[in-house]
Parts: sequence; structure tokens; C-alpha cells
Amino acid sequence: MTSEQTGIYTITSPSGRYVGGAMAFRKRWWSHLRLLRKNRHHSPMLQGAFNKYGENGLYFSQIIICEKENLTLYEQLAIDSLKPAYNVLKFARSSLGSKHSPETRARIGASKIGIPRPAWIIERLRASKFGSKDSPETLAKKSAGLRGLKRSPEQIENIRRGLIGRVVSAETRKKISEAGSGRKLSPEHAEIARTAALGLKRSDEDRHRKSIALKAFCEKNAQLIIDRNRSVHLGKKRSAETCARISAAMKARSEIKRNGN
Repeated sequence: MTSEQTGIYTITSPSGRYVGGAMAFRKRWWSHLRLLRKNRHHSPMLQGAFNKYGENGLYFSQIIICEKENLTLYEQLAIDSLKPAYNVLKFARSSLGSKHSPETRARIGASKIGIPRPAWIIERLRASKFGSKDSPETLAKKSAGLRGLKRSPEQIENIRRGLIGRVVSAETRKKISEAGSGRKLSPEHAEIARTAALGLKRSDEDRHRKSIALKAFCEKNAQLIIDRNRSVHLGKKRSAETCARISAAMKARSEIKRNGN
């Protein structure tokens, strides 16, 4: 067997055959043997034959020697003509039509945990999603999948760190404001928000920014605020305690003004 030759090969046992293409025959055969010895070969049928007949029960044979650029073509021709029983994939160099078992998917998922994606993959995913919109059905599925899901403290901390220093554009703030306009929180959600904000101290910059925003809103919507307050209090009667408290506050304010403070 010439290690550097390129072409099509078969692995034959008493009960079936496997067909594949190799850039280097010897390396490909040793790659198959390594996976078979570890009982981790991608073809369950070939793995079963190895376990049944042993290593000496498999025969590796070169059937076509060709150029690298013709490898896929000849591999597909060999698969179509020989119809190998051990091949999981019926198309050369393609995973079309194959499905991983739940155990394999779980094993692949577990092996990826904790491994960060390279920057170029993140950028490619971002570019592929840019401008695309999910259908209402997809959005409903995502919402149902996330409902009741609680993030771990580590996830919350990672999200918090990722948002530090991030500046939201005016357009995004406007969209968020419009999306939340008129929306009412459920009693459970309101209680969660209240508990989360309990004891939270805002920075001086945050308080100053909020003060400016509230002043601007009041100046712009003064009549709206007056009408809303009037409608809320229309027909209501204050209790004797409330009247006494308001009276005391007004007297104290007048006293302060009179003393020039």
C-alpha cells in the first residue's frame, strides 16, 4: 500500500463492505483502525463487523487511484455501483440524509460545553442573521422554550459584564420605549422587579440623567399630567389624617419661606 496515493478504497468483511475516498490510503486506513479499536467508529455496521470478526477479519483494498480533484466523483460512482452496506452516508463527502442518535447528539453537546467560539465564527453567524426576521411561529416557539427558564448566577454575571460600558443608540432606545408603551406588568412580574430593585443604589450620573429626563417629560406633557391627575382624583375624598398631613406640610413650607430659607 502506497501511503501517498489518492483514490477510492473498500473495507470488506464476511458480511458487508464499506466504500470511502482517501487523500492518502495508509493514513486513512489507520484512521479507521484507531476509531474501530476505541469502539467509536461513525459507521455502526462496520464497528459491529470489527467487534464480531476482529481486526484480521477486515480487508482494506484500493480499487481506484485518481487525482484529488476527482476524488468525490469516483467515490460517488463507487457508492452507486457497489451499494456498500456499511456506509451510513449515501452521498460522497456529504452528511445529507444522516441523523445522529440522541446519545451522539448529547455527547457532541457535552464536548462543546465551556469551549468559546472563535471570533471569525461569531462574526459569520452575526453576518448571516443580519437583516433577517423570525416568523411569528418561530418567535412563539422561542418564547415557549424560554418561558419559566431561569438563568444560572454564572450566566447572569456573564450578561452583566457584557453590558458594562455598552451604549444603546437613540434608535434602539426609541424602539424599546415604543415596545413597552402601555404595557402592564403582571403582579408576579411587578413583585420580582420590586424585589430586585430593593436596596439598589443608583449612581450620581444615573440619578442626574433620570432627573433631566423626567423634567423634560413633565415640561413637554404638562397639560397631560394635570388632566391625568385630575381624572385620577376626581370624586375622591381625602381622609382626615391625609388632610391634616397636607395642612402640616403646607404650614411648614410657608414657615420656611417666611424665614427666608
